[in-house]
Amino acid sequence: AKRLLEEMDTVDILARALAVISGHTRKLASRSILTSSKGFVTVYVRGKQNIRSMTYVWNIIRRHIFDQPDDKVRAMKLTKDRYGAVFEVPSKYEKQVLAAAEKAGPYVEISVPTELPELEEREAQQPDRP
Repeated sequence: AKRLLEEMDTVDILARALAVISGHTRKLASRSILTSSKGFVTVYVRGKQNIRSMTYVWNIIRRHIFDQPDDKVRAMKLTKDRYGAVFEVPSKYEKQVLAAAEKAGPYVEISVPTELPELEEREAQQPDRP
């Protein structure tokens, strides 16, 4: 106990002790900030030009992050300014995303954001009436 007091902050020691006493010793599962889905992480991709379609974003993902993203990427939304997009991937790919971010180059930014950018509002489409 004496060694802990010398090496750690007392608030951190107390927080850890309370966690053990209350039975919360497992690491919290990560959650996406986009949908709050457990076990997922949100990815933010931003380019230098206006995004006209989601195909452009899929091409960025294929070129920089995943060769075959179809079973990894979900819940894609464009940013309000249409220069970026956010989407979710399983948390197990977070390191791969961060490695891709380091190699992305000057035309594309890739990150795991801590807060969401302003997103484009899409109007609900009414089905065609006969």
